[in-house]
Amino acid sequence: MRNYSIISRYLLAILGGFPSLVIGACSSTPVVDVVLQDPDGRRAYAKYAQLVIFDNGCPDRTKLANGDVSGYRWMQSVEVDGNFNEIGTLDKAPYGFAAILRDDYCGVIGFGCTPVDLSHHRHIAIAVNEEVSPPRGSCDTDQVCANSVCIAGNPTEEDADTEEDIGPLNCEFDIIASGNFDLPATASTVYSGPVVVATSNGFVIMYREAEPSGLHPVGVHLKVTDQGNVTRNNINLPACAQNNRDDGIAAAWNGSLGAGLMAVALPSCGPENAQLHVSNFDRDGKTLADHQYKNVPAPLHIHPINAMAPAPASKNFLLATMQGPVPLLFVFNGITVQGDPPPSEIHKGNGKATFTQISSSESIRSLLTDSDLDDGKILVSVVDISTGSESMTDFEHSPITSLVSWSERTVVAQPSGDSLVWKAITKSGSSIKSGTLDGGPYTSVGSAQLHDYLLLAGAKKGAITMFRIDDANGTFSGSPFQSTLSSSFGLSAIEGFQGERIGIAAARKRVVVAWITSTVPMANTSTAPGGFAVLACRG
Repeated sequence: MRNYSIISRYLLAILGGFPSLVIGACSSTPVVDVVLQDPDGRRAYAKYAQLVIFDNGCPDRTKLANGDVSGYRWMQSVEVDGNFNEIGTLDKAPYGFAAILRDDYCGVIGFGCTPVDLSHHRHIAIAVNEEVSPPRGSCDTDQVCANSVCIAGNPTEEDADTEEDIGPLNCEFDIIASGNFDLPATASTVYSGPVVVATSNGFVIMYREAEPSGLHPVGVHLKVTDQGNVTRNNINLPACAQNNRDDGIAAAWNGSLGAGLMAVALPSCGPENAQLHVSNFDRDGKTLADHQYKNVPAPLHIHPINAMAPAPASKNFLLATMQGPVPLLFVFNGITVQGDPPPSEIHKGNGKATFTQISSSESIRSLLTDSDLDDGKILVSVVDISTGSESMTDFEHSPITSLVSWSERTVVAQPSGDSLVWKAITKSGSSIKSGTLDGGPYTSVGSAQLHDYLLLAGAKKGAITMFRIDDANGTFSGSPFQSTLSSSFGLSAIEGFQGERIGIAAARKRVVVAWITSTVPMANTSTAPGGFAVLACRG
């Protein structure tokens, strides 16, 4: 099916009564022009504008009037004088293109929607001609409106006027862009991942897509800019008509090298041994080189979270993976992957292990393994690169764990009962601070660090709760801030989310969180297999 490239730049300039033609960028793919019209001048009373695309035409008027954008295919919110990002590609099919104007409290004051069949039309005009008075969908009294989304918090008027005095960065997880992963072409398609890495100019989200036959697997690289623009790049993976469901995918970015590495475990296929597929990618997610290691004696299992990290103070990459009950460490040097790198055993707890993770900073390398000894435990080994000294710290056993390192600190986060618990340690293993975050039970967890914040993501069915813990470079002072991402935010891909797999990365003033809907084969071709959200910090 032929796709159209949808260009939406400069749309909001049109709301002010400027010419109604939108000029698209030069492309071999046909461009569809999208025009917003404001015949009644409602833009003057709006704070935010949303552009929302729905499958199969426009939804009910009452739904839009209430500000309900659930079930959307694509959505972005900007300040009313801002510019939308490029939409990307859409199939030749029926859609509803909606524009919604919201006030300072996220209340809808006007909207319009145009049904379009892209099989026949390449010019779309959306008239914001439906008035909503009084506004609907405003935030509750214990919420504030941030980029047309209601989030927890109720700052005073004085606080709002002095936001810049709060600190160098005020990270309240404002959603500036979100999207769904492409629908599967075939029912029963299996997805692995996701992994999110921060590059020098944005983020790359990676996941594996394998149709039921296993004959056409691909590694998907979604380049996401800090503004939320998305470009998809695929890399073909070795085909095998075997069960690929449990095989993981790992990736990391090495700033010293200016490139990334992705690794995918492949099962034994007929007479061939299990394999490990690796590929280098640039900051835009484009593949630079790829290679297969065919001498893996037994199938490898890559944990979906924290399986790869850049080697401290070098251009190497480190992959922590399981081969049966034994955790192994693979080392890859630079942009040219070394031939059949011999792995080294990294198990520190003896006994049998089920998973391993790795994280790093410029000065430390942290390895996590579990062990069945002493009724089960988690062991974290931290190596000081400058001295070679190593510390060992025990944690409660949990099959769901996330690891993050920065400077000379490492944090372990894991669900416990109805809570999410975390603990920060030094390179010597000494405890800095620990805490408990409510709202669970959580079935997956991710972690990242940004500026002076520790960022944790706790997932459960249909929702992801983001936590911000301040003073991460000091004593972790202050009360944690939290915001929950759910379908009520217009994140349609999260409606079917089973809470099993998430990825998170942070850089500059952005946090990107991604999720896979389910680890079991997709039952149909109409449910999004996953999605992502770009969250902004102000300051």
